[in-house]
Amino acid sequence: MNNIKILIIPLVVTLASLLVLVVLGANNWLTEQGITALEFCEQSSSGIIKQPINTYSNGAFVLVGLLIAYHAWWNFCPSYYPIMYSCLVILVGFGSAAMHASTTLWGGIADMSAMYLLASFMVSYGLVRLFRLPIVCHLVIYGLIIIISGLMYGVRSWGINCNYLFAGMLVLFFLIELAVYWVRRQSDFRWLWLSVIFIGLAFAIWIPSCTDGTICNPSSWFQGHAVWHLLAAMSSGTLYVYYASRRTTVDF
Repeated sequence: MNNIKILIIPLVVTLASLLVLVVLGANNWLTEQGITALEFCEQSSSGIIKQPINTYSNGAFVLVGLLIAYHAWWNFCPSYYPIMYSCLVILVGFGSAAMHASTTLWGGIADMSAMYLLASFMVSYGLVRLFRLPIVCHLVIYGLIIIISGLMYGVRSWGINCNYLFAGMLVLFFLIELAVYWVRRQSDFRWLWLSVIFIGLAFAIWIPSCTDGTICNPSSWFQGHAVWHLLAAMSSGTLYVYYASRRTTVDF
Protein backbone atom coordinates (compact mmCIF):
# COMPACT_ATOMS: atom_id res chain seq x y z
CA MET A 1 0.00 0.00 0.00
CA ASN A 2 1.28 3.46 -0.91
CA ASN A 3 2.39 5.18 2.30
CA ILE A 4 0.51 8.42 1.58
CA LYS A 5 -2.80 6.53 1.49
CA ILE A 6 -2.42 5.88 5.20
CA LEU A 7 -2.90 9.61 5.73
CA ILE A 8 -5.15 10.51 2.81
CA ILE A 9 -7.95 7.99 3.41
CA PRO A 10 -8.77 9.20 6.97
CA LEU A 11 -8.57 12.80 5.75
CA VAL A 12 -11.06 12.03 2.98
CA VAL A 13 -13.37 10.34 5.49
CA THR A 14 -13.13 13.42 7.71
CA LEU A 15 -13.87 15.93 4.96
CA ALA A 16 -16.66 13.81 3.46
CA SER A 17 -18.34 13.36 6.85
CA LEU A 18 -18.06 17.07 7.59
CA LEU A 19 -19.54 17.93 4.19
CA VAL A 20 -22.50 15.60 4.78
CA LEU A 21 -23.24 17.23 8.14
CA VAL A 22 -22.95 20.73 6.69
CA VAL A 23 -25.36 19.90 3.85
CA LEU A 24 -27.87 18.24 6.16
CA GLY A 25 -27.60 21.07 8.67
CA ALA A 26 -28.17 23.63 5.93
CA ASN A 27 -31.36 21.76 5.07
CA ASN A 28 -32.52 21.79 8.70
CA TRP A 29 -31.46 18.14 9.07
CA LEU A 30 -34.27 17.10 6.64
CA THR A 31 -36.50 15.45 9.23
CA GLU A 32 -38.28 15.90 12.55
CA GLN A 33 -36.05 17.03 15.39
CA GLY A 34 -36.26 16.54 19.14
CA ILE A 35 -36.42 12.73 18.89
CA THR A 36 -32.99 11.55 20.05
CA ALA A 37 -30.25 12.73 22.45
CA LEU A 38 -32.82 14.19 24.86
CA GLU A 39 -31.63 11.78 27.55
CA PHE A 40 -28.18 13.37 27.59
CA CYS A 41 -29.12 16.35 29.74
CA GLU A 42 -28.06 19.33 27.64
CA GLN A 43 -30.87 21.75 26.91
CA SER A 44 -31.75 21.96 23.23
CA SER A 45 -31.17 25.35 21.64
CA SER A 46 -33.25 26.99 18.96
CA GLY A 47 -30.34 27.09 16.52
CA ILE A 48 -29.24 24.58 13.92
CA ILE A 49 -27.00 22.80 16.41
CA LYS A 50 -29.34 21.67 19.15
CA GLN A 51 -26.79 20.52 21.75
CA PRO A 52 -23.62 22.51 21.03
CA ILE A 53 -21.45 21.30 23.93
CA ASN A 54 -22.27 17.65 23.39
CA THR A 55 -21.77 18.19 19.66
CA TYR A 56 -18.42 19.99 19.61
CA SER A 57 -16.87 17.68 22.22
CA ASN A 58 -16.97 14.95 19.57
CA GLY A 59 -14.14 16.77 17.87
CA ALA A 60 -11.93 14.80 20.28
CA PHE A 61 -12.69 11.61 18.35
CA VAL A 62 -11.86 13.27 15.04
CA LEU A 63 -8.61 14.65 16.42
CA VAL A 64 -7.59 11.28 17.88
CA GLY A 65 -8.48 9.51 14.64
CA LEU A 66 -6.34 11.90 12.60
CA LEU A 67 -3.44 11.59 15.06
CA ILE A 68 -3.65 7.81 14.71
CA ALA A 69 -3.47 8.19 10.94
CA TYR A 70 -0.52 10.56 11.23
CA HIS A 71 1.34 8.18 13.53
CA ALA A 72 0.70 5.26 11.18
CA TRP A 73 1.86 7.34 8.19
CA TRP A 74 4.97 8.67 9.97
CA ASN A 75 5.98 5.18 11.09
CA PHE A 76 5.02 3.64 7.76
CA CYS A 77 2.54 1.04 8.97
CA PRO A 78 1.57 -0.60 5.66
CA SER A 79 -1.36 -2.65 7.01
CA TYR A 80 -4.96 -1.66 6.46
CA TYR A 81 -5.74 -2.17 10.17
CA PRO A 82 -4.55 1.25 11.44
CA ILE A 83 -6.25 2.95 8.50
CA MET A 84 -9.52 1.20 9.27
CA TYR A 85 -9.23 1.90 12.97
CA SER A 86 -8.50 5.60 12.50
CA CYS A 87 -11.44 5.97 10.10
CA LEU A 88 -13.80 4.24 12.53
CA VAL A 89 -12.73 6.49 15.41
CA ILE A 90 -13.36 9.50 13.17
CA LEU A 91 -16.80 8.17 12.20
CA VAL A 92 -17.72 7.72 15.87
CA GLY A 93 -17.08 11.42 16.34
CA PHE A 94 -19.19 12.47 13.38
CA GLY A 95 -21.93 9.95 14.16
CA SER A 96 -22.29 11.23 17.70
CA ALA A 97 -22.09 14.83 16.51
CA ALA A 98 -24.91 14.13 14.05
CA MET A 99 -27.16 12.91 16.85
CA HIS A 100 -26.45 15.74 19.28
CA ALA A 101 -26.53 18.45 16.62
CA SER A 102 -29.73 17.35 14.91
CA THR A 103 -31.58 15.31 17.60
CA THR A 104 -33.14 13.41 14.68
CA LEU A 105 -33.87 9.72 14.33
CA TRP A 106 -31.26 9.28 11.60
CA GLY A 107 -28.73 11.05 13.84
CA GLY A 108 -29.34 8.50 16.57
CA ILE A 109 -28.92 5.66 14.07
CA ALA A 110 -25.67 7.19 12.81
CA ASP A 111 -24.38 7.44 16.38
CA MET A 112 -25.15 3.83 17.33
CA SER A 113 -24.00 2.46 13.97
CA ALA A 114 -20.57 4.09 14.30
CA MET A 115 -20.19 2.78 17.85
CA TYR A 116 -21.06 -0.76 16.79
CA LEU A 117 -18.70 -0.56 13.81
CA LEU A 118 -15.83 0.40 16.10
CA ALA A 119 -16.66 -2.20 18.76
CA SER A 120 -16.99 -4.88 16.08
CA PHE A 121 -13.52 -4.00 14.80
CA MET A 122 -12.06 -4.28 18.30
CA VAL A 123 -13.56 -7.74 18.81
CA SER A 124 -12.70 -9.06 15.35
CA TYR A 125 -9.15 -7.70 15.39
CA GLY A 126 -8.56 -9.38 18.72
CA LEU A 127 -9.73 -12.72 17.33
CA VAL A 128 -7.50 -12.32 14.28
CA ARG A 129 -4.45 -11.73 16.45
CA LEU A 130 -5.34 -14.50 18.87
CA PHE A 131 -5.57 -17.15 16.14
CA ARG A 132 -3.18 -15.50 13.66
CA LEU A 133 -5.74 -15.27 10.89
CA PRO A 134 -5.25 -13.49 7.53
CA ILE A 135 -6.92 -10.21 6.59
CA VAL A 136 -9.67 -11.93 4.63
CA CYS A 137 -10.74 -13.77 7.79
CA HIS A 138 -10.86 -10.46 9.62
CA LEU A 139 -13.23 -9.07 7.01
CA VAL A 140 -15.49 -12.11 7.31
CA ILE A 141 -15.48 -12.08 11.13
CA TYR A 142 -15.99 -8.32 11.19
CA GLY A 143 -18.96 -8.59 8.84
CA LEU A 144 -20.53 -11.41 10.85
CA ILE A 145 -20.21 -9.48 14.12
CA ILE A 146 -21.80 -6.42 12.52
CA ILE A 147 -24.71 -8.50 11.21
CA ILE A 148 -25.28 -10.26 14.54
CA SER A 149 -25.05 -7.08 16.62
CA GLY A 150 -27.23 -5.27 14.09
CA LEU A 151 -29.90 -7.94 14.39
CA MET A 152 -29.74 -7.88 18.18
CA TYR A 153 -30.13 -4.12 18.14
CA GLY A 154 -32.74 -3.98 15.38
CA VAL A 155 -35.10 -6.72 16.53
CA ARG A 156 -36.99 -4.77 19.18
CA SER A 157 -39.03 -7.79 20.24
CA TRP A 158 -35.87 -9.25 21.79
CA GLY A 159 -35.87 -6.38 24.28
CA ILE A 160 -32.10 -5.81 24.13
CA ASN A 161 -30.92 -2.40 25.31
CA CYS A 162 -28.50 -0.97 22.73
CA ASN A 163 -26.28 0.56 25.40
CA TYR A 164 -26.02 -2.74 27.28
CA LEU A 165 -25.22 -4.49 24.01
CA PHE A 166 -22.40 -2.04 23.33
CA ALA A 167 -21.06 -2.47 26.86
CA GLY A 168 -21.22 -6.24 26.42
CA MET A 169 -19.16 -5.99 23.24
CA LEU A 170 -16.54 -3.99 25.14
CA VAL A 171 -16.39 -6.67 27.84
CA LEU A 172 -15.99 -9.34 25.16
CA PHE A 173 -13.21 -7.30 23.56
CA PHE A 174 -11.34 -7.05 26.85
CA LEU A 175 -11.62 -10.77 27.52
CA ILE A 176 -10.27 -11.52 24.06
CA GLU A 177 -7.37 -9.11 24.62
CA LEU A 178 -6.56 -10.86 27.89
CA ALA A 179 -6.34 -14.11 25.95
CA VAL A 180 -4.22 -12.45 23.25
CA TYR A 181 -1.77 -11.15 25.80
CA TRP A 182 -1.63 -14.48 27.65
CA VAL A 183 -0.91 -16.41 24.46
CA ARG A 184 1.14 -13.94 22.38
CA ARG A 185 2.67 -11.46 24.86
CA GLN A 186 3.56 -9.11 22.02
CA SER A 187 2.09 -5.80 23.24
CA ASP A 188 2.62 -3.41 26.12
CA PHE A 189 -0.36 -4.36 28.29
CA ARG A 190 -0.13 -1.15 30.33
CA TRP A 191 -1.66 0.80 27.46
CA LEU A 192 -4.65 -1.54 27.37
CA TRP A 193 -5.20 -1.04 31.08
CA LEU A 194 -5.02 2.73 30.58
CA SER A 195 -7.59 2.47 27.78
CA VAL A 196 -9.88 0.44 30.06
CA ILE A 197 -9.45 3.00 32.86
CA PHE A 198 -10.45 5.84 30.51
CA ILE A 199 -13.57 4.06 29.26
CA GLY A 200 -14.42 3.03 32.83
CA LEU A 201 -14.26 6.66 33.94
CA ALA A 202 -16.33 7.60 30.90
CA PHE A 203 -19.11 5.20 31.89
CA ALA A 204 -18.86 6.37 35.51
CA ILE A 205 -19.64 9.96 34.51
CA TRP A 206 -22.04 9.06 31.71
CA ILE A 207 -24.66 7.48 33.99
CA PRO A 208 -25.13 10.35 36.51
CA SER A 209 -24.87 12.95 33.74
CA CYS A 210 -27.95 11.72 31.91
CA THR A 211 -31.16 13.75 32.12
CA ASP A 212 -32.41 13.93 35.74
CA GLY A 213 -29.07 12.46 36.86
CA THR A 214 -27.26 13.72 39.94
CA ILE A 215 -24.83 15.94 38.00
CA CYS A 216 -27.20 16.96 35.22
CA ASN A 217 -27.62 20.70 34.69
CA PRO A 218 -29.25 21.27 31.29
CA SER A 219 -28.27 24.94 31.02
CA SER A 220 -24.68 24.60 32.28
CA TRP A 221 -21.62 24.89 30.06
CA PHE A 222 -20.32 21.78 31.85
CA GLN A 223 -21.96 18.68 30.43
CA GLY A 224 -20.99 15.29 31.81
CA HIS A 225 -21.82 13.65 28.52
CA ALA A 226 -19.26 15.87 26.81
CA VAL A 227 -16.70 14.59 29.31
CA TRP A 228 -17.78 11.06 28.31
CA HIS A 229 -16.84 11.97 24.72
CA LEU A 230 -13.41 13.24 25.77
CA LEU A 231 -12.62 10.21 27.94
CA ALA A 232 -13.89 7.75 25.32
CA ALA A 233 -11.71 9.44 22.70
CA MET A 234 -8.70 9.13 25.00
CA SER A 235 -9.56 5.46 25.48
CA SER A 236 -9.56 5.00 21.70
CA GLY A 237 -6.20 6.72 21.43
CA THR A 238 -4.50 4.69 24.14
CA LEU A 239 -5.96 1.52 22.64
CA TYR A 240 -4.19 2.39 19.39
CA VAL A 241 -0.92 2.83 21.30
CA TYR A 242 -1.49 -0.65 22.74
CA TYR A 243 -2.07 -2.04 19.25
CA ALA A 244 0.99 -0.21 17.88
CA SER A 245 3.23 -1.53 20.65
CA ARG A 246 3.16 -5.00 19.09
CA ARG A 247 6.63 -6.45 18.68
CA THR A 248 5.98 -7.62 15.13
CA THR A 249 6.04 -6.24 11.60
CA VAL A 250 2.91 -8.06 10.45
CA ASP A 251 0.53 -5.20 11.14
CA PHE A 252 0.01 -2.12 13.26
